Amino acid sequence: MKKTTSTPQWVLLCGWILFIQPVIAQVNSLSTRVFDKKSVQPNTVIVDVRTPAEWRAGHITGARLHNVLETDSFNAQIANWDKSATYLLYCRSGKRSQRALELMQTAGFNQVYDLAGGFLAWEESKKEVPNKIIKPLHRLVIQVTSGDTLVWKGLMNNLKHLQAGWGDSAQILVVAHGPGIDLLRKEQTTQQNQIANFNKLGIQFLACENTMAERKITKESIVKESGFVKMGIGEIVRLQEAGWSYIKAGF
Repeated sequence: MKKTTSTPQWVLLCGWILFIQPVIAQVNSLSTRVFDKKSVQPNTVIVDVRTPAEWRAGHITGARLHNVLETDSFNAQIANWDKSATYLLYCRSGKRSQRALELMQTAGFNQVYDLAGGFLAWEESKKEVPNKIIKPLHRLVIQVTSGDTLVWKGLMNNLKHLQAGWGDSAQILVVAHGPGIDLLRKEQTTQQNQIANFNKLGIQFLACENTMAERKITKESIVKESGFVKMGIGEIVRLQEAGWSYIKAGF
């Protein structure tokens, strides 16, 4: 009797596990309507897990860009995020956002959801609500190569005026390399709060990995709001070739 009852109990347990897993995935995937409602609730963060190229073509109002395909960078960034907040993830169609959701759940986040159907579904549902989708009218890349704190302060002042004048109609990237990398180092920057505030508004900060490698700087020592790019100067050139305006921070 003991042998005949133990096997069904094990099978039943496995059956419950296999049954529960897809239900959890469905609960964590939200329709565009529910996603929209949750997005305006307090302590809620919208995260775009697509690539910079996809982001530039259009994104959900108020979203932050964190490319999940750069897994090491993504994991390093979420390690510093507030686990008490609610996170709403989306990608192009839903596959990558599920991957990001799994990474965040593994890291200990409980309030994390993704958008069923991704940005494609969002665009389709918001054709009559254009203010829910940002299509940038201005695209600007700012190069930071100086370790001078006065230059950093001037940069933040420029960002303040750009944000006030253009708001969400501008896509702004700040690329730091060479001595300018210190702007994004936790122990060196004098602009941590400003960087955090501008990042929440959608302004992106990128640290050059080549500079980091030369100076033996780890990703963990970079402020959590920063992303990473392999070659800072190369990214600046690429963006200019793609039609972005260019400014070098300094006096």
